[in-house]
Amino acid sequence: MANMNGCLPSTNRDIEKSSANEAGWYIYGAKDAAGTFVVQSIAPRALLRLQPDEYVVGKKKSGTPSRRKYGLSRDKKAEPNQSS
Repeated sequence: MANMNGCLPSTNRDIEKSSANEAGWYIYGAKDAAGTFVVQSIAPRALLRLQPDEYVVGKKKSGTPSRRKYGLSRDKKAEPNQSS
């Protein structure tokens, strides 16, 4: 059953046995009024870790892709995006 914030309950039972435990966990939360840390969110570190698809070694540095894409030179500045 969801709590007053609409969040469904979860458990940390056997978390150390989880295949997601290999890289550890990120735990987020805040101290309550008594100063006790209260966990509000937990996520497997491997899920949030960025891993490159490939490494490129020995190549010259290219220009900034966004400037090339929009045809901007170094002296031109992009205008702010005006959305309605």
